[in-house]
Amino acid sequence: MPTILTAASGVVVVVVLYLVTVNFDLLTGATATAAVVMLAVIYGVAVIGMVMAWVYRSRRPDVYARIGRDDAAALEDPTP
Repeated sequence: MPTILTAASGVVVVVVLYLVTVNFDLLTGATATAAVVMLAVIYGVAVIGMVMAWVYRSRRPDVYARIGRDDAAALEDPTP
């Protein structure tokens, strides 16, 4: 059952991304050129983030393990 739900949510995400991409100029009110540039930046940042995560996972697993963690309290100096 979890596999089916994961696949279904993946399909929903892909459909939503497609609809947002096709109608981006309507959603933002930007010109066609500006919409293309904004979409390129958005998707480019996402791809760069995925590549960096892959690199960290293979070359720096300690950094990869900390992605998304809230360890700010552990980094604070315990002395007042």
